[in-house]
Amino acid sequence: MAERNKATEKPPSFGEKLEHSKFVLVLMLLMVLAVSLIVMIIPENDADIHFVAGQYSPYTLFSKLDFSGEDKLKTRALREQVASQAPYYFKIQPEASAQITEHFQDFFAELRKRGNAENKGAKYLPSPGDSAENLAARLNKNTLDCLLQIADNPVQMKKMYSLFEGALNNGIISNEQKGSLTWDKHIRIIDAYKRQRDSVPMREIMTPLEAAKSVVNATLEYYNDPNKDAILASIEKTLVSIIGNGNLAYDQDFTEAKKEEMANMVRPVMFEIHKGQPILEKKSVVTDKDLMILEAYNKELRKTKAQSGPYRVILENIFLCLAIIIFTGIYIYHVHPEMVRSNRTIWLLGLITIASILLNRVFLDLFKIISEQYSIPPNVIYFALPLGFSAIIVSVIYGIRAALFVGLLVTTIASLQMNNPFQMMLTGLIVNGGAGFAVRYATNYRNFFVRAFLGTMISTLIVAFIFLWRDTEGEDLCFWILVFPLFTGLLTAILAQLALFVIEFMFDVSTTMSLLIYSDYNHPLLKRLQFEAPGTYHHSLMVSTLAEQAAQEVGLNHIKARVCALFHDVGKLSQPDYFIENSPGADMHRELNPSMSAMIILNHVKYGLELARKYKLKKIIRDTIMQHHGTDLILYFYKRAQEIHGEHNVGENEFRYQGPLPSEKEIVLIMLADCCEAASRSLEKPTPASIDALVKELFRKKIRDGQLDEANLTMKELAGIRKSFVKTLSSMMHGRIAYPKDDSKDEDDLFMESGKEVSAPGNGAPEKTV
Repeated sequence: MAERNKATEKPPSFGEKLEHSKFVLVLMLLMVLAVSLIVMIIPENDADIHFVAGQYSPYTLFSKLDFSGEDKLKTRALREQVASQAPYYFKIQPEASAQITEHFQDFFAELRKRGNAENKGAKYLPSPGDSAENLAARLNKNTLDCLLQIADNPVQMKKMYSLFEGALNNGIISNEQKGSLTWDKHIRIIDAYKRQRDSVPMREIMTPLEAAKSVVNATLEYYNDPNKDAILASIEKTLVSIIGNGNLAYDQDFTEAKKEEMANMVRPVMFEIHKGQPILEKKSVVTDKDLMILEAYNKELRKTKAQSGPYRVILENIFLCLAIIIFTGIYIYHVHPEMVRSNRTIWLLGLITIASILLNRVFLDLFKIISEQYSIPPNVIYFALPLGFSAIIVSVIYGIRAALFVGLLVTTIASLQMNNPFQMMLTGLIVNGGAGFAVRYATNYRNFFVRAFLGTMISTLIVAFIFLWRDTEGEDLCFWILVFPLFTGLLTAILAQLALFVIEFMFDVSTTMSLLIYSDYNHPLLKRLQFEAPGTYHHSLMVSTLAEQAAQEVGLNHIKARVCALFHDVGKLSQPDYFIENSPGADMHRELNPSMSAMIILNHVKYGLELARKYKLKKIIRDTIMQHHGTDLILYFYKRAQEIHGEHNVGENEFRYQGPLPSEKEIVLIMLADCCEAASRSLEKPTPASIDALVKELFRKKIRDGQLDEANLTMKELAGIRKSFVKTLSSMMHGRIAYPKDDSKDEDDLFMESGKEVSAPGNGAPEKTV
């Protein structure tokens, strides 16, 4: 049996894998935990004292504790002073250095060309626009001879080139940049390899002229000539032309970043205020410094209010929230195990919980704002939160027990934000219970709204009056205790109604209110079933009666059972004549191959799902259409195929429904009601005993075939369902007494005369033959 069912199973789809993925479950757990922590860790500003610059202080403010803070005004001044002492940063530009070196080499190449030309008696003519040729052409005879001597002497040339490269490596600054800075200002040079050199005064950085003099003087230190000074001046001028503006560039962005870095290294200047010391004098004008001290004071008050460090508070809240969530999950697992197995349900419960937690936090903050404006006593906060919101929604979808524990989780998170957690916890428990019980039997949306409003308001009033006599300010609270339960109950009902509409639309969730809409026999799909497949329509009515009665007796949702049963066989509209209840006395399968007949029968599930989507039926109805046969075997055509093709040449898979097996209690109930109602039609003499035997056999067959392997029904519930089926079927198929026949002739019997006319020869009726 297990192997047979396993053979009919399809590989799980991505949606099915996601439905049962543990990752999705853990993700929702973390989301609920995160939201719970966020609303509890959000700082409260009740203790903050606010003033604005220029106003008069209405009272003298004394410090309640010792505290210190940063004197931002003095700190800013000190940091600006330190930043002003930071050096300027200049970068050596590799491109500029390479260009200057190339110009230097080109100049000496042109010197040699001019010297060779003049030795041959030719005239040296520079090209227009060539700076190296023009520099070489402008040199006088003495300077030319001096430079040619250097160029022809490898040692001297190497020395001069080395000195020139060394000057470039040290960095050469333009005259404009050096003139814009004071000589005692320090600078740091960043070389081509991005290495920062030691800080040096500006006066030590050479300009192009200073670099040229340094190179020329070192190169011609031992040169003897009567015109040495003029030659040196001429060479220096030439080198200045070659060097141009140098190779150093001011890096403003890096300099500013370093200034900021140095400023940030300055430790803040602190001030100290001792306990009992006045922070503000009465009628004194509030200054910027006073505001700075008040900011530090408020910060210290908030820090002191937290009795332990922030990390410890976070850890405590994490473990506490996690324990509550796990406890709630364990309870729901034992009470509603089918909910825990569905990630879709877990996500819905998680989102309802998150919405409730956030809604309580929003109402808490709004109450603080309103209470400051209208002098509302802070104790009224316990009756101003929509604590019953989650219980109302969960109760109508999943039942009161799940609602109570989801409400307990939400209430616990809310109570941890209060000064008196016990009062909030007690209020939440009573409100959740009252509101949840009030809406559990709501049959329409108007009834749901009224029940949610009255349940929330009355339970809140009960808690309010319990605590009223204990409060010394009871007389001042009376008005608000009457107003806020009314206001909170109304808002909770409105929000719950809107949220329920959104949940039913987005999550395709079914409630008693939404399912009742589909119980209307004038529904377009039911009207089609009534006229196109009247036998199937009558069968569906009988199955819905069986399912509804049994559901009521065993404590299941009878409205869900009735509505789902009405639509379970709508797929037979595809080919209604091929189903025996729609073609009495005719066998449409006589000429068909058993495999084709089985395909037609099996196809009514697939077509039923298409119709359900077309008519936008609820998910629970679609699940019923898909699962009400489970993986059952079409035994009649399977046996017929074996007779034709041989017992070992026919596989079961071709004659089995594709499932899946039903798990929802109401769908299992419909599957049992479906087969029992259909099989009872085959009884020649339906008596309570024969019906009881038939129902027992069908139940045993379903169990043996594994069709109830996924069912959540207990044996006690199965026994109750069986008894209900027997009772209802016996009532449906009861016999009647035989009425005595009246053989006396009635001269006024119009029907008899009409019958004679119709039966007369020549009027369409066949003549009797002897």
